[in-house]
Amino acid sequence: MALAVAVATAITGEVPESRTPVASPHRLPQSPPASPGSADEPPTVTPDTEIPFPGEMVPVAPPPPSSKDDDGGVQLKDPMLRELVEHWRAGERASELAGIAEVIDGRVRVEVVPAEPDGNTGAALAATDARDIAPIISGLVAASIEVDRLEATERRREVGYLRLPEQTSTPAGAPALTGAAGTTFVTSAALGASVRTAVDEVRTGANGGQIDKRVRAGSWHRAGYTGKGVKVGIIDYFDKPTWDWAQSMGDLKKPAGSFCRSNGVACNIWTYSPSTHGPEVAEGVLDVAPRAQLYIASVNTNEDLRAAIDYFHGKGVRIITRSLGSPVDGPGDGTGESAALVDYAVSRGITWFNSAGNKGRFWDNADSRYVGQYWRGRWVDNNSDGWLDIVDPNGFYNAQDRIYAQCDEYLLTLRWSDWGAGPGTDYDLYIYSYPADTLIGKSEWDQGDPTVAPLENSRNAACSPGSTIYYKVWKYSDGNGSGSDVLEMFSGYRYMYDYVSNAGSAGAQGFVDSKNSGLLSVGAVGVGTRKALALSSRGPTNDRRIKPDLSAASEYNTTSSGGTFGGTSAASPVAAGVAALLRQRYPSWSAKKLGSYMRSHAVKDRGAKGSDNAYGTGEVRMPLLNTKKPKISGSRAVGKKLTAVSGKWTETVKRKYQWLRNGKAIKGATGKTYTLKAKDRGKRISVRETGARSTYKSVAAVSGKTKKIA
Repeated sequence: MALAVAVATAITGEVPESRTPVASPHRLPQSPPASPGSADEPPTVTPDTEIPFPGEMVPVAPPPPSSKDDDGGVQLKDPMLRELVEHWRAGERASELAGIAEVIDGRVRVEVVPAEPDGNTGAALAATDARDIAPIISGLVAASIEVDRLEATERRREVGYLRLPEQTSTPAGAPALTGAAGTTFVTSAALGASVRTAVDEVRTGANGGQIDKRVRAGSWHRAGYTGKGVKVGIIDYFDKPTWDWAQSMGDLKKPAGSFCRSNGVACNIWTYSPSTHGPEVAEGVLDVAPRAQLYIASVNTNEDLRAAIDYFHGKGVRIITRSLGSPVDGPGDGTGESAALVDYAVSRGITWFNSAGNKGRFWDNADSRYVGQYWRGRWVDNNSDGWLDIVDPNGFYNAQDRIYAQCDEYLLTLRWSDWGAGPGTDYDLYIYSYPADTLIGKSEWDQGDPTVAPLENSRNAACSPGSTIYYKVWKYSDGNGSGSDVLEMFSGYRYMYDYVSNAGSAGAQGFVDSKNSGLLSVGAVGVGTRKALALSSRGPTNDRRIKPDLSAASEYNTTSSGGTFGGTSAASPVAAGVAALLRQRYPSWSAKKLGSYMRSHAVKDRGAKGSDNAYGTGEVRMPLLNTKKPKISGSRAVGKKLTAVSGKWTETVKRKYQWLRNGKAIKGATGKTYTLKAKDRGKRISVRETGARSTYKSVAAVSGKTKKIA
């Protein structure tokens, strides 16, 4: 099923991350500590009545605990698969099943989690007449299975369980909002006279104008490094009219190749899910690396993404940029299916850049409240009614049994800390409309089964995009106890209200928390403000690592958007463009070496000194580059003086010298000249010139060696 991808730019400006906690049932502190108009605090506002205040609603009666056991006799672990089989047995077919999964010729595409990661799952599936069996990673296989044989297949001892494939590529961008800073929201349908009229204004930032001031790629371009010969892969969604328009304006060029796969089936990349998002990403890459070759891909599931990696590898792609979100699939410690796919790509020589996500907490001027996409807290149920009490991580508001949000196609994920030996606590997730208080969606996996992960992903809620909904968490059973459980909730790409926080939000989607040095998660820095965007996701990960890995310019103009392209979606392609220039300069480097070098040398430290969870190791910037090595002049004989002839650099640098004898440093020989000594006789002399510039990592260049000293 095609994804409906909406793209919007980020709201600029910093908002405070801490304020004096107050105990109040209202949405805002009673006495904001800053006066209206303060540069450091949001303005004082009068709460409106369009969105419910915490604590005002009458609690909704919980679903009966037996509801999860009412499975109609279907013995499958995935609640969505159970629902599909129930409908199928009732004689319902395509139209009724469209909201659950696509059934073709009586078969449904599923992911198979083996009982043992390296067991003989393929043979077991073949014995049940499964078709199109495709290994994805160790511990995950895709296959097409008859609906009538799903239960028998899951009962085989080689099979852990079956599940419907997750949509692993969902938009990372925020929905359109307006505020003091303004926001642009453009779809392909909006392209036309209005965009063309504004194009002269847009082009002030096109072709790298704004980005170059932050990245300083111009000096590398003048030295001949433009990404020539480097192939960059983009995983996103693409609209052909948008691409053609930007290409006609000189801001894009024809893709070198394309790949489209949805749930194992080939598709047309231009019609699968048309969006300006992919063209905007492509502009970000080419603004930094204008001569790089672009290969584009649209995918849906883990299986599709594995196939796209293979496609890229076959085409010689060495860099991938992906500005999309995804459901969480692991404990947030760099393990899980998405992390395994990253490992696979890196093993094939690909350096992977991924937007860190836009799940940070920030002040929304349009709605006069804090919004975000991440909540974290412990299990609390003070009134013992079975519902989780949502505690405000920032201490502003009283606890309540729900968290309000906007509805969108990609709803909520619940994760908790019962990873490992089970059975753990079994929580279930419920979604209600407001103000009708009608149950519109749920996720009821049975974590009493030790093979089932402590995750609940809602995928079938019936609500109108942008309408008000709320989430509630029900404790179905204690399992190993809930006293120490830490719960996390992540919304798709619409916002939750008030009870949201920053710390840990970078773990709210797959791929980002990977430990692989060939994966770089990219945070967003305002191209004009030079500050991390408030909505840019932040670490630490659940195993206390810093995320993002680094950050890059965002909120720059693109022709494809007809305005500003923002969020971490815009930052990742800038970092990938920098990598393309480095790949051209150092073609033999491994994927991991390129990633490590970017973290250490291709950044400018921002925020707190050293690495931090807002900027990572710093904002991406081209490192110093020696374009001409130093030389040595003078007579090559004992007693004669040698002089270092300075090399050339992309930036103005301070030079330091170290003379070398047969490649080893000569003690005390650190001047621009060196007088040859008796111990130099028969040896070869060279000189190392180190270029240094404030806020850059120093870089060294070594001259050629002399002939043997006479």
